[in-house]
Amino acid sequence: MPLSVYVKKKDIKSRCRAFVGKSSKDNKKCLELTMDCHMNKCKKEVDNKISAELIDEDYKKCLEESKGDFKKLDKCHIKILKKNDFYEKYAKMGYCTANKCPEMTKFNGETMHVFFKKIMNGNRSPKCILDKCKKENNELDKNNFDKIEATCNKKYEKYKDYLKCFKHMSKSYKKSVSKYHNCKDTKCNIDNKQNTKKTLTKKSASHTKKSKV
Repeated sequence: MPLSVYVKKKDIKSRCRAFVGKSSKDNKKCLELTMDCHMNKCKKEVDNKISAELIDEDYKKCLEESKGDFKKLDKCHIKILKKNDFYEKYAKMGYCTANKCPEMTKFNGETMHVFFKKIMNGNRSPKCILDKCKKENNELDKNNFDKIEATCNKKYEKYKDYLKCFKHMSKSYKKSVSKYHNCKDTKCNIDNKQNTKKTLTKKSASHTKKSKV
């Protein structure tokens, strides 16, 4: 799901604010769309998914059993989730939201994509990326994670079918991410710019010394 599911209104509000900003008009839209979908159109599916999630006791149990082994910890979590039929309930919730709440799915997906691109870009100039990595940027927008997830959610209600679809479509996403990273790190790398400036400064200083001699 583009935005994690929360039962309480204040939790959904906090989640929306985290991705679209506190004072943004989009914050209100995010809240309204998510509340309408999760509390009305897909309430049953959302409630079922939430009821199958791990609770504090599960985390505590797995932490004690794993004894610091992350692989064992992960296996323990998965075992409980399977027992709770979490994955099937997750797929049914995704199927419902993708089909009954298309506006929310599209809006939240686009919001998340913009948010994660900001994280990927770091301190690099957005203008530099748009100018020098236009092709890679457009390709990533076309094959972004949330679009793939929404497409598979809309088509399949069973987790097995959803997962197969997602794994197949995510190949293009991984390639797009790799190309995007390679371009921005090569053409819009801040460290390279700083190193270039330092090199030019050193060369200039060296030339000045030679001229004085």
